[in-house]
Amino acid sequence: MQEAVKYANIAHKGSKISNYLTLSIGVTKLIVTPMNNPADLIIEADKALYDAKRNGRNRFNVQA
Repeated sequence: MQEAVKYANIAHKGSKISNYLTLSIGVTKLIVTPMNNPADLIIEADKALYDAKRNGRNRFNVQA
């Protein structure tokens, strides 16, 4: 997906980071138990996404 976005050369005029659209991705996993909440998965994936952005954008981060 990142390569497809990169080669599409979509202008990102409002960005202070890049002239072109990039894609950062956050990935995590959750072992389902009666004790956890599906929202926990979204929270952890969001953390992974922002870690990817903090580390230079246009990358992916896997939160274990």
